[in-house]
Amino acid sequence: MSAFEAPAVPHLHSDDVGTELVARARVQSRLRLSDRSEQVAVALAGAFVVSAAGAVIFPPAVRPFSLTAALIAVLGYAIVSRVVFEVSNGAVLPTQLVLVPMLFTLPPRSVPLVVAAGMLLGQAPDFARKQLPLSHIPIQIANATHALGPAVVLALAGTEAPSWRHTPVYLGALAAQFAADLIPGTIYSRVPGAFRSPSTRGRCASRSSSTPHSRPSDSRWPSPRTAAPGRWSSSFPSSAC
Repeated sequence: MSAFEAPAVPHLHSDDVGTELVARARVQSRLRLSDRSEQVAVALAGAFVVSAAGAVIFPPAVRPFSLTAALIAVLGYAIVSRVVFEVSNGAVLPTQLVLVPMLFTLPPRSVPLVVAAGMLLGQAPDFARKQLPLSHIPIQIANATHALGPAVVLALAGTEAPSWRHTPVYLGALAAQFAADLIPGTIYSRVPGAFRSPSTRGRCASRSSSTPHSRPSDSRWPSPRTAAPGRWSSSFPSSAC
């Protein structure tokens, strides 16, 4: 009776794979954008600014604008945007904790621009220390696109105080947020070779000589300051390295 032995299948450690994806995301988060990617980011940021300006002009205000509340909201959003939970090759930010109160304390139509200001203020220290290239500024602006959906829905619905009877409106606002976030994220993720850096070739060469699941030894890697998923700036193209 002949014995049959199945070929050994190498065990793939999910923790090692996750570590490698997080490491790559950290590197990508500080690289300068390629020309094509920067053009797309500028276009998306411009589309957001135009849309946010239209949202300020056309929908009803619902409630009076308070400069004090807006400044507090910008500061709060900036602080929360610096809290990053790394997930695979992306990151999650708990900004929803600030976004929801903003939608019920400020005129909803003004919230997208306030969110954009908060995103820029939150990343200002990294820009000042040159941990983030200035080419990432359009990404931070476009990362506020997710606020357009719920802001427009709540403004058009005219909901002032929170109420259970407005639950269908809130569900519609949440769906609009997902849709507003998905569209630019999908467009940006299609850009090939989104990042570039003079040191990329050397880094890729050093990584190729390491073991498959070893962690890179560059201790200067910063933590990623990207937006949450979908805050789409955290993704990197498959062609990188």
